[in-house]
Amino acid sequence: MNRIAQIPAIFQESRQLYYVLIGLDGYYAAVNSCFAEKFQLSQGLISTIHAFETIHPADHADCSAVIENCTQHPGKTFPIVLRKFIPLSGFIYTKWEFTCINSDNEQQIQCIGFDFSGHIEKTNEFAVVHSATDGKKEMLAHMLSNSVDVFILVNRENEILYCSPNIEQVLGYNDEELLGKSGFEMLHPDDIPSALAIFEAELLNPGKNKSVDLRFRKKDGAWLWAETKGKNLFGNPHIRAMLINLNDISIRKQSEEAVKLSEERYKAFFNNLSLPLLVISQDHQQILDVNKKALDRYGYTAEEFKNINIRNLFTQEVTCEELSDIYANNTVVEHCTKDGELILVRISRHEVAYATTNGYLLQITDVTETYRTQQENELGFEISDILIQPRPLKENLQLALQKLRKFTKWDLCEFWLPSYDGVYLKSEVVDYADNLDKQAMEEYFVATKQFDFPILDYVEPEQISALKPYWIEDLSKSSLEFKRFKQMQNCGLQTSLIIPVVNENKVTCCLALMSRSLKSYNRHELNLINTMANLFGAEVSKQVNSSMLNNFFLISRDILTIAGMDGRYIRVNPAFVEFSGYTAEEAKSIHPLSYVHDFDKPAVYNKLLELSEGKSIDYFENRIVTKDGKTKWLAWTATPLIDEGIVIASHRDITSQKEMIEALAVSNERYQYVKRATNEAIWDFDLKKNVILRSGGYKQLFDYDPDSEHTSLDFWESKLHPEDRERVKGQLHSFLSQSISDQWECEYRFLKNDGSYAYVSDKGFKIHDRDGMPIRFVGAMQDITEQKLFAEKLRLSNERYMLVANATREAIWDMDFETQGITWSDGYRVLFGHGFEDADADKDFWEANIHPDDRRYVTESFSRFLTEHNTPYWECEYRFQKKDGSFSNVSDKCYLIYDNEGKPIRVVGAMQDITRQKNLEKEIIEKERSRQNQIAQAAVFAQEKERAEIGKELHDNIGQLLTTTKLYLEMLKNNQENQEVLIDRSTNHINSIIGEVRNLSRSLVPHSLKDLGLIASINDLIDSFRLLGTFDVELISSDEVEEITNNTVQLTIYRIIQETLNNIVRHAEATHVLVKLTISSNQVLLYVEDDGNGFDLQNIKKGQGIVNIKSRAELHEGTTEIITNPGQGCKLSVLIPITKN
Repeated sequence: MNRIAQIPAIFQESRQLYYVLIGLDGYYAAVNSCFAEKFQLSQGLISTIHAFETIHPADHADCSAVIENCTQHPGKTFPIVLRKFIPLSGFIYTKWEFTCINSDNEQQIQCIGFDFSGHIEKTNEFAVVHSATDGKKEMLAHMLSNSVDVFILVNRENEILYCSPNIEQVLGYNDEELLGKSGFEMLHPDDIPSALAIFEAELLNPGKNKSVDLRFRKKDGAWLWAETKGKNLFGNPHIRAMLINLNDISIRKQSEEAVKLSEERYKAFFNNLSLPLLVISQDHQQILDVNKKALDRYGYTAEEFKNINIRNLFTQEVTCEELSDIYANNTVVEHCTKDGELILVRISRHEVAYATTNGYLLQITDVTETYRTQQENELGFEISDILIQPRPLKENLQLALQKLRKFTKWDLCEFWLPSYDGVYLKSEVVDYADNLDKQAMEEYFVATKQFDFPILDYVEPEQISALKPYWIEDLSKSSLEFKRFKQMQNCGLQTSLIIPVVNENKVTCCLALMSRSLKSYNRHELNLINTMANLFGAEVSKQVNSSMLNNFFLISRDILTIAGMDGRYIRVNPAFVEFSGYTAEEAKSIHPLSYVHDFDKPAVYNKLLELSEGKSIDYFENRIVTKDGKTKWLAWTATPLIDEGIVIASHRDITSQKEMIEALAVSNERYQYVKRATNEAIWDFDLKKNVILRSGGYKQLFDYDPDSEHTSLDFWESKLHPEDRERVKGQLHSFLSQSISDQWECEYRFLKNDGSYAYVSDKGFKIHDRDGMPIRFVGAMQDITEQKLFAEKLRLSNERYMLVANATREAIWDMDFETQGITWSDGYRVLFGHGFEDADADKDFWEANIHPDDRRYVTESFSRFLTEHNTPYWECEYRFQKKDGSFSNVSDKCYLIYDNEGKPIRVVGAMQDITRQKNLEKEIIEKERSRQNQIAQAAVFAQEKERAEIGKELHDNIGQLLTTTKLYLEMLKNNQENQEVLIDRSTNHINSIIGEVRNLSRSLVPHSLKDLGLIASINDLIDSFRLLGTFDVELISSDEVEEITNNTVQLTIYRIIQETLNNIVRHAEATHVLVKLTISSNQVLLYVEDDGNGFDLQNIKKGQGIVNIKSRAELHEGTTEIITNPGQGCKLSVLIPITKN
């Protein structure tokens, strides 16, 4: 493009002087009209012509040298004589002065010259020309070798005829390597078509073609970008070739690529920025560009934006001066989107250069939600502050309701509470605007008192949990029947909003708002009022719970106390007064250590120190001395609430348990003495481990070591006499497999260590666990060899036997086998109080005194014993009536005595009163039941403890974050300079609060269980563990589980999976976990397998995790099985029976 404006005015109209501007690339930048007309050059094409094209080839070297001097010495003038070509006329001499100048921030060569031909005669000119030509050949070679451009002459076949010397410096080739070869061989394959096209075009239209950018292969294999220009000189008789000029533009190409990349990055940044951006003209009349966020927020297209100006976005007229103030002060203004939405924005302005135009970049920040949220947060804080004040609940509700109504601009607000039984709703608090008609409102209140409002009139019981806010835009068109509709009309009320607050499928409260004007549905306003309604509901629930806890404190049979951090009681419940004998006032006046037993005071003092340091006491036992001087045992737990400065403790009277434990210890001690003193081999068979423990009598009777390998059942069976073995084994196995009787007795011959056999009488008794499953089999082996050998002698020693019988505390009896007459020892009178008249001393008398419920079983068993003779031994437990009419539990044992011919002649036995033993068993059962109650109460305590932890978490963490956020938001009102920083900090705190609340909520109850269902909730839980990156989890589940199980079972399954995955994270070091949840045989099967460390199930200390898993399954009559070994992972199976929902 000819930039005529760059030519000084003095030269623009000159007819004698030539004025030329040449770029450093050698192309004309501007010429005056005198030069253009003289040398017949078009002003429109001047920038496409290289200066060398109009100069005699012999002058190229001189011209290059002068130009190089100019660039090295800017501002200095250098003279030169050049031959210039005039079409159809040939060359003429011209004289020039070259100077390097800056024009438009770039260097150019200014050339001022004139026609020099008239001053040199033709003869002298040719002489000078030839002389100069010959003399400067060597100079020309040096100049071309130092030139920036490379010159090449090629023929019509593009074969290289000549290369300037500097080609080796630029491309690395010497002329010998290139002469005669095709110039296209050096071109990049992708550029050859372009090069061919421009070559052919120059051949056809000389001087009318532009330069082209091509890549040339250097000798080292690299590619060099060159601006390439061809000149058709085939018409010049001295040249007859195509002159090709190569200018290295590699650096320029790199710069262009960098600029292009920078522009692309800017455009990507501009379009992807999360804030709306607008580029406008400096006069604010035109929007030049917008980003995608601005299009989305305002709703206009890019073309529509260009047809409006920035002031069209404002809801009010603004001038340019007012706009400047808005930008400078960062003022919040109101904009209107295309669809009519009003938004609040802040605008910051930055100067930018857009294309060739200077303008402004406007950064728009939408503060609509922030502004509204700030006001709503302040409302929530104020209402919360009102509700927690130490005033009557109704007064707080009245003030809070008034605050809500005025903020939301509704005309009437009612707060409803359910009745105690949850059947009715009752209007508790009302607030209304002053502009409502007083008389109409009186009638409205009278109607409210007259009508009943049963909850079931408005919703079905199964739909309560799904209740949602109900916005009625026009009461006259509502399908809902209002009992006070007439009174509402009289008050002029037209729109209503009803918000029920539901918790655990019960209506906690209900908020009803009325308006005299028609209000269209507004989701934002509904959400705000719904949030406030939940604040009301939470406070009401808190008050109700507080009342319930107070009642629980008063009626609990547990001893409950609240003490200060110094240990002194602040409050005690009636159970404490009953236990200690001290009144509540007396308890407050003395320190708890004063009535602790002297032996336990040091330990209790240490526990009190731990509580003062904020440590909880999970369980502790100590003795106290009551007011009347009695010593009692106490078990207690305590939790300090440091922030509130109190310690909450729960105590339980364990005096009876301690006395029972002491009695049991004495009993065990006596048992050990009896075991050592008796002449029997006492044994204890662990049915689960299949191990038999034997007393020292085993060594004494049979000479076997009880502590060696003789502890297995196989060893005992191997020592049975061959003739007795099958019989005894069969009786034992039959006994162990049945559940009717717990007592076993057998006689057999047993091999002693010396090879002889001993007759033994073996008796055993099964012991069951709390589920009724046999776990131990305890008994004694008695050597009865002498009894067998001296049976006859025993028969003859009846008299001595009777004396012994009368001396024992058992009721020993002797029945004649034929006459059925019974002789009793004196123990019969002692135990049962009966006399021994002849009429009473027979079998019928004995049967008549057996308890009616036991009689049939006992008599039939005894009759079979007498008739079948399968065993010489009979034993039975039953209830027997005493003389005073009461019944005793007895254990009756007897033997058949045979004569020499093996005929039974007598039955001798003993009745033992086992009432005390039975009572002790009953006490043990009651103790176990009491323990279960303790567990349940411990669960209640755990819940209370958990609530305390939640309260602490809300106060210490979330409460502090909320307080800080409120401070930042209040600072925003007065701090205009750091608003973005304060907003960012507030946003970060709010995100933290949301995260804390979610974590807290997730740790308590999986919120997704009801919303998403069991399977989706388990997937959500598993995803949270996958994020830890410690192991991969695979879930295989059946949708049928979710359909046929109730919510309680689903929560149990969820918690077991959660507990198991937590255990794997803490202990297993697993890489893969499989979770399967299926239905099998009308049972839910949960199977969890990991490839972690595993553990020894027998020796590991069972933690709370495994106990929790088993307890949760047992709550639904389920079973739990764990299979694991060290280094072999762990497999958990849980079976839960399916019951109807």
